[in-house]
Amino acid sequence: MAINSPNKERIDAFEERVLERFNHERMEEWPLERLHEARHLLEFEFMLFKNTFPSNESVLQGDMRAYVMDNPNDKREALTNDEQLRLRHIKRTVLGELNRAEGKRKDDLREHRLKVYNIAADFISAVGKAIRSLLP
Repeated sequence: MAINSPNKERIDAFEERVLERFNHERMEEWPLERLHEARHLLEFEFMLFKNTFPSNESVLQGDMRAYVMDNPNDKREALTNDEQLRLRHIKRTVLGELNRAEGKRKDDLREHRLKVYNIAADFISAVGKAIRSLLP
């Protein structure tokens, strides 16, 4: 990331939180409905996070913001182009993890269905053999 990144710490913390929350290994055990909901939740979280930063036209940035908000730690500035690109990259990364988890769940469901179908086919075949053995 570029050296001129006034919001680096906040973006780093957000990235860590989002990547942990939407971890592939954790998500691959979720039901498909929850994975679909996670996609919407992800969009919402990114929108909320971006909206915590002032716009480029706002005067409430940096030291002025800290003074007016009476919070010396709140020196947020408008997101730079590099920061916006980084947020898009983080979002794409998480969406990739989400897609991988959905694919794994769909494969698992297909395998389960195939096992059930095979058991049913074996059962029907066994019943057919039993009936044929009883007929003269």
